[in-house]
Amino acid sequence: MNHWLQLLILLRNSSNAAACFLRSPGHVTAPSEDTLSKIVSLAGQAYLQEEVEIHLLSGVLLASTTQRKAWAAVGCDDAVLQNLITRYLPGPAPESLLDCFWIHAPILTVQGQAVQCIQMLLTLNGQDQKNVCLGHPRPEQSIRDTLTQGFRLGTREWQGFMYWFLQPENDQPVSGDSLGLTAALAARFLFQSRPWPRGLYATGAVDMSGTLLPVVHTRDKIRSVAYDCRLFLLPQGNYLPALTDFSEITSYCCDVDDACRSVEMFVQEVPANTMHLYQSCLYSVTELLSHFHALPFFVLNSPQCQQLLLSSGSRSGQYLDKLCKALQQCSYDPERGKLLAAILNPEKILTLIRQHPQLVFSGFNWCLACINLYNHIGRIERSEQWTSLAEHLISRVDAQELNRFLNKEFVATRFNRYDFRPDLPPALCALLEQEENKQEIISGRNYLLGALYGTLAQNYGFCGPDWLDSLLEMCEKAAPCFGNKHYLNRNRLKNYQIYALIDSKRAEDALALVNPYLLLSPGAGPDQWFQHVLQLLMEKEVNREHSFQAALVLRVLSFIGYALPLADSLLNIHFCSHHPWQLIALNLGKIHYAGNRENEAVRLFHHCLRICLAGGSTMRAMGLLPLAEMHYLGCAGKQEYEQADTIRKHLVHTNGLHSDHFSIITDITAAEELLDIVRQQRSVLFPFSYR
Repeated sequence: MNHWLQLLILLRNSSNAAACFLRSPGHVTAPSEDTLSKIVSLAGQAYLQEEVEIHLLSGVLLASTTQRKAWAAVGCDDAVLQNLITRYLPGPAPESLLDCFWIHAPILTVQGQAVQCIQMLLTLNGQDQKNVCLGHPRPEQSIRDTLTQGFRLGTREWQGFMYWFLQPENDQPVSGDSLGLTAALAARFLFQSRPWPRGLYATGAVDMSGTLLPVVHTRDKIRSVAYDCRLFLLPQGNYLPALTDFSEITSYCCDVDDACRSVEMFVQEVPANTMHLYQSCLYSVTELLSHFHALPFFVLNSPQCQQLLLSSGSRSGQYLDKLCKALQQCSYDPERGKLLAAILNPEKILTLIRQHPQLVFSGFNWCLACINLYNHIGRIERSEQWTSLAEHLISRVDAQELNRFLNKEFVATRFNRYDFRPDLPPALCALLEQEENKQEIISGRNYLLGALYGTLAQNYGFCGPDWLDSLLEMCEKAAPCFGNKHYLNRNRLKNYQIYALIDSKRAEDALALVNPYLLLSPGAGPDQWFQHVLQLLMEKEVNREHSFQAALVLRVLSFIGYALPLADSLLNIHFCSHHPWQLIALNLGKIHYAGNRENEAVRLFHHCLRICLAGGSTMRAMGLLPLAEMHYLGCAGKQEYEQADTIRKHLVHTNGLHSDHFSIITDITAAEELLDIVRQQRSVLFPFSYR
């Protein structure tokens, strides 16, 4: 219900209920002139004129400049407001208070036997660095000192504030030292120009170092606001088993920084009971590495997390196994993976193994995880470093690890370099023969052999339509090797088949595989596929498998000329900056353009280009694809043509890519002609799953 209509109803029916309601700040949206007139009239009859005037003034102070214009239109112009400020907030120049940015924070205080929630309005004191209490009643000096200390701890620098408790003059003033934590949080929010989050409450005393000290009446305070509370912050010393009924909304903190981290998690909609896990990860290297793959980035990027990562690197002999496992879990998640990969370089790993020979297995696995990570983002030069070290360690690891390395090395030296040919390296041929011989003796699941067949299927896909039969044969061989245990790997084979069938212009066969691949009912068609993709892309964190599913389906839809339905919105998609998100953006752009949404299409093409340019050489070359689309659609300008020539020059001078593959375009200096050829020959330059 509208705030002001609710107040009007309460004034008409219960003056006591209205008085309680008026203790909250006024709403920033102005009431209608008629509603305001009735509120003022009924307040006078209920002897609540002072409370209503304070309520209205607080609403105006919290309002934005635009919202204040609406207040002026209903009679609350500058003259009226300055009169109210002179009456209730004497001292500062009225116009200076109207120019400030204000926030409000709930202060929980015990008055008599009951807990009262009194709102405090807070703003920066632009005149000097003094903290000034405005209005009446004013708390005792000791309480004002507690607030000053809380403000300082919240901003970590000397800064003046002005604050006002929304209370009638004859009310009992705020008391107790438990408002220190709330003051610190409020100062932090104000300093960042952010409002106090709705549903957040806190109680706790603070000492000069920022440590939270236990306070009394915590159970009563939680109960008093439980109806509205989504997170209640308490000092660690106030932990009580009796409060387990409120475990879903309570979080215990050691100091002000701890509390601020909890608030950031709260803003990110992290449940209170999950916050305890996140907090523990900032005090223990073991906990941090165990949960690294699932921690949100505001935790990973915190100074505490960075310090723990440095600590794990300086004691890598102790933590190498845990670091290795964490990196393996993040090797398809570049944003997280790069944070870990930066901890140890090849020289440090080699030195570590020399000092501790028993760590050779973990060191080798660290190499594999790094190769996997840099393969995924097309950083050829980085994967080369780790490939060289892995080759140095090969003789000291078992055959299983050697086999994994050869498979990853093939991807690094062929797919990522655009070196597409059907013949295999001798070492990989020997590995394949060895695993096939084992399979003849012991039939059943063989994950490594399935992975090898899958890699070969991809290789045949990149070699083009002439090798379609070989790709289908490899997929058929791989499926029983994966069995039901490795369902995702088995299902991924359909992904390869669909891409290859599209390249071979066998649209009907490709479309027939989409429903089984997505596990949709046989009757589902393009509209259902597109809705399925939207659901995948709007997940809070899109996992690796879902991103590849989305990339494939969007490629299929753009291939058949699917147009974006007018009712659909893609505003909730949060793009990542690694493969295959550049292809998701590219084909979404084509679908937008087919739906007559040219501006959105161009925006997506530019987004695709940004992702490509942020990646390694493998992805940088793909930047020609969105540029070719913009050129074809007549949307390219001087900047786009310059970027196309910059990519061409990179293809000429880089040592990482197979130069012959791009020979048809590297000598073309006219950007328009270059992009014409890229679009005409896109299935040759970017075959299979690279467009």
